[in-house]
Amino acid sequence: MSFILLIPLLTERWVTYLPECYFCQISFSSIQDTLYGGVVVYVFPTWSTTIIYTYIINYMKKTAIQSVLQKRHQTNQQDLVVLRRIIVMLGILLTLCFPTVLTWVSFVINNNINPIGYRIGWLVFALSFAVLPITLALLISQARQLLMTLCCARWNRI
Repeated sequence: MSFILLIPLLTERWVTYLPECYFCQISFSSIQDTLYGGVVVYVFPTWSTTIIYTYIINYMKKTAIQSVLQKRHQTNQQDLVVLRRIIVMLGILLTLCFPTVLTWVSFVINNNINPIGYRIGWLVFALSFAVLPITLALLISQARQLLMTLCCARWNRI
């Protein structure tokens, strides 16, 4: 569904070539285009995921009260652990978008964009692709144990 919402960015020619940066992107100078892109890329997926998982957590709490079977309660506890991991991942994604947002707010206030502002946005985008797999590996207990075993095995060699 998010792909459908991105179609106006391409059809309305909101993505333009920036000669000072040598790549195509939504220009910060177009506030309406930047807001639309930000809402479609960050806000809409984050809020829809948050609403869905909030509904799931509320449902699990309600069934935990009504649940008599121990196995059902254990399954709910495992589901809560997974939901916490997803919330941590969403939090990291939202934290990583802050430098780009601050650059855009600086443009809105000063009406002047620092050419490095676009590069900061792409650097943060690249860092998110580096940080998220590491975070995911650390959130999964089996992967974390494997990483710790591999790291400790290297240091314990004689």
